[in-house]
Amino acid sequence: MLYVRSLAFNFVFYVNLIVQMILWTPYYFLSPRHRAWFVPKFWSRTSMWLYDKIAGTKNDITGQENLPEGSFILAPKHQSFW
Repeated sequence: MLYVRSLAFNFVFYVNLIVQMILWTPYYFLSPRHRAWFVPKFWSRTSMWLYDKIAGTKNDITGQENLPEGSFILAPKHQSFW
């Protein structure tokens, strides 16, 4: 079952990516920068929603209480969509 859900998620993920690229590219390049940030935020949220609904997996971000006050550089380890 895990294999089927993984295949289904990958298929829907890439279809979603292509459709959103086609729809959002003009808006992204013709909008002011503060409005253009809507596009990657929306794409990431829809991708994570699909990941939750199809694969049945949720994200859990821990350790936010350990972040220092003020300015700092955050260098997380890379994970390629788990």
